Amino acid sequence: MNAQPIHFKPAEGFRDRAKAVVDNPFLRQSFRGAMDFLMTKRAGQFPDAEELESLRTLGEQIRQYNLGKLPELLLRLEENLTRNGIQVHWAETPDEANAIILGLCQSRRAKLMVKGKSMVSEEIELNHAAEAAGIGALESDMGEYIVQLAG
Repeated sequence: MNAQPIHFKPAEGFRDRAKAVVDNPFLRQSFRGAMDFLMTKRAGQFPDAEELESLRTLGEQIRQYNLGKLPELLLRLEENLTRNGIQVHWAETPDEANAIILGLCQSRRAKLMVKGKSMVSEEIELNHAAEAAGIGALESDMGEYIVQLAG
């Protein structure tokens, strides 16, 4: 796996850099405009604040319930997918996941794969692994494709 180096800004000067951003009228106006837009959209969809809070609470309860049953739910998903003719692969590490994906590509002599947007593929650094294996990765998500074109 070819990890890209992470470059951290030094702690010294953080307050000055933060103040410069906060004091930048263009950035403040842009951020405020984006936040106002999102808040207006949300208010349009959920005009009743109590209902919105109730839905948030329900959503969190569902999330917690499902996280508590995640292994069982994943096995049930695998059973359903397999019953429908879909092959399921399990990987415990990024290297294992990349080996499975690239093995599938190589077994078909693929030179290029089309990827859907996925945080998992970012987390396992699939593009870097594919490049190292001589397989191109084409992003299907427009935003990701633009980033890809920009290098």
